[in-house]
Amino acid sequence: MLLVFGIGVASVMAAAAAEPRHTIVVDDYFTVASLNELAISSIAKSVVYAEGRWLEATNNRKSDLWVVPFSGEKPRRLTFDSASYDSLRFSSDGRFVYCLSRSLREPQSGPPSDGSRQIWRIAVDGSDSIPLGHIDGGIEGFDLSTNGEWAVYIKSATEDQKEWAALRSRFPEIKYGGRPKTVTTFHKLNLKTLRTTQIAVIAGAVDEFSLSPNGKRIAMVTAPDSSVISMEGKSRMTILEIADGRTIDLPDDKWRKDLPSPYGRLAQPQWSADSRVLAFAIGFDAYPSEVFVADWNDRAQPEIRRVLRPGHVSLHGGVDGGLVLRWRGETRDLCFLGDDHARVRIYCAKDATNGGPVEPLTDLDEVVDTFVWDQSGTSIAAIRGLPDKLNDVYVLRPTEKEWKQLTDINSHTRNWSLPKMSVVTWLGNEGEHVEGVLELPGDNQPGTPLPMIVNLHGGPTFAAPYHLAPGFTGNVFYASQGYAFFHPTIVDRRGMVTNS
Repeated sequence: MLLVFGIGVASVMAAAAAEPRHTIVVDDYFTVASLNELAISSIAKSVVYAEGRWLEATNNRKSDLWVVPFSGEKPRRLTFDSASYDSLRFSSDGRFVYCLSRSLREPQSGPPSDGSRQIWRIAVDGSDSIPLGHIDGGIEGFDLSTNGEWAVYIKSATEDQKEWAALRSRFPEIKYGGRPKTVTTFHKLNLKTLRTTQIAVIAGAVDEFSLSPNGKRIAMVTAPDSSVISMEGKSRMTILEIADGRTIDLPDDKWRKDLPSPYGRLAQPQWSADSRVLAFAIGFDAYPSEVFVADWNDRAQPEIRRVLRPGHVSLHGGVDGGLVLRWRGETRDLCFLGDDHARVRIYCAKDATNGGPVEPLTDLDEVVDTFVWDQSGTSIAAIRGLPDKLNDVYVLRPTEKEWKQLTDINSHTRNWSLPKMSVVTWLGNEGEHVEGVLELPGDNQPGTPLPMIVNLHGGPTFAAPYHLAPGFTGNVFYASQGYAFFHPTIVDRRGMVTNS
């Protein structure tokens, strides 16, 4: 909800520059590029990222792939068909990026040129781009083996429930109230011969999955079907033994019984480099999300531990996504995104299986959207924004403690009338700590009264981030139009930082 009223706001901006600034209008939103995903290779010494831009012809945002070296040379475009690319994976030798894409090319018909989601291999030097399968109907997801010789992908299908199948065959024109049964199949794709073999059939839907580095297990989030109500209340963490197709569900006491709510969505299964520990998260819509590690360590049944965080830090993301977990190289250090008073930083749990300390990678005013370590754990790439900069791709060697900016995808905004951002704090009616993110016009003089728009959000698992980001509620836009734009937040009794 947006409330508009007049209020005097003291600006902290210095005098505006002599040259006129461009006043932002709604149409400018459609010129801003977005960064959707990235992959990093220490061998190739580069980052590949998906950059999305609005296409007027299709009236939506589609992405292409770009590559940028660590050295700071200019990014180079790898694809030109705006087919949208995701699930980026570098090959072990750094020469290729494997990904999912929906290519729609003429005059061919059928996969992979019919718009179905297929695995593609893109050469980092730009020399070729080829599909690695012609799978009817496309696939839902894939993962790449550590040696780069094969991939695992999944397909799902629906079947009539037994109690409706006979009636439907006799009376197909009638609409039935029951949901169809979901079946998911796992397949192994040899990346040299392109031959496919079926690994297993799973009764139900698979939301996310991860192939262990030793190639022996697959961890997956499963549920009876893919509906929201099933994924939030009935999702399980299932382990598939590839050799014989056996599956087991991890005991869910710690995240269904021992937390304030049993209705959370499991996400982000991530294997450690030695394949002995599985990290995963559960996101909630009204409670803090949590991180767990399941440690086999040569045991038949894993020991499951909740990763504790500093009291002022909430796990970033929830049932709608945004959860990111990454192991650092071959260590047992588990990294995740954490919310801390409008900042979103990368936090690392040292020796997560033994309850080591949790510390931020940096203590900067930043909002990290996503990140990924290279295989050695010596470099990290991230999509991050700042209070005075829109999102870009950065790389960091933790020993250096300073991010290196690799891209400038919205250079055309330099002459825009961008807001000056700050975090303001006060005591609420009941003595609680209250704060909010304030955007002021960039040319506002101290002491000048301004009309203010208050952006009220019901929360509770979202808080306004402290970075420049055009948003559907008017972020960036209203300040350019001469308003103060304010996002109030609170820290409630459960320790959650939420919009008020």
